[in-house]
Amino acid sequence: LGVADGVRSWEEQGIDAGKYSRSLIEAALAHFDQFGDGPRPTREPGELSVVEEVVQRASSVTADAGIQGSSTLCVVHLDGHSATLAAANIGDSGFMLIRGGKVAYRSAQQEHSFGCPFQLGHHEAASPATDAQVCRIPVEPGDTVVLGSDGLFDNLSDADIADEATGMISQFAQEGKNRDKAMARKLANNLVERALTASLSRSRDTPFSKAATEELGLVYRGGKQDDITVVVGLFNEAVRVGLPP
Repeated sequence: LGVADGVRSWEEQGIDAGKYSRSLIEAALAHFDQFGDGPRPTREPGELSVVEEVVQRASSVTADAGIQGSSTLCVVHLDGHSATLAAANIGDSGFMLIRGGKVAYRSAQQEHSFGCPFQLGHHEAASPATDAQVCRIPVEPGDTVVLGSDGLFDNLSDADIADEATGMISQFAQEGKNRDKAMARKLANNLVERALTASLSRSRDTPFSKAATEELGLVYRGGKQDDITVVVGLFNEAVRVGLPP
């Protein structure tokens, strides 16, 4: 799973703001695909983890192609063989793991300062791929993973996202429906709609309004209008628990 959020302001210089982020995701996916459906390859101490390798590969492929721009990047790999989640994140996109209706894990945002996230890019001020925050955590059947750009997390609180996921799971269970791609797609769409509604509000308390009030020393209400991307992953069962990640 992956999310990349390109910087729109490059359009002022005639640079396609989305081309850079799309290249990152395409290169990351191509690198992941070489591992097939098997377990994550084991690595020796000191070697890059698979997700670190994917981020660095995505960055280098995009640079070698001469594509200009900048973007955040979050990649997540759910491994059913070892029942683990591995993630690498650079910038203010991110992910959260929901278990039993509660937030079991939430990735941290990387920012130089308020509103200035770490970014991969072609320019000298860009962050190197080695700055990516990496984690590996155990997962359990029934876990839900939500990836999003900052347009999601700036407008919906962790509790809002967890409540939406829990409600969706409960609804599908009551209707006798399985946890499948249809549910993941519907949850992602619902979260985008809720985040969009919050972003257009001028009075709602949002994570962004709270952060702006604290960081800028002013009273700010409402959401933040921004691109909103959401990807949902469902961990339903482990293939074989206990293999080394």
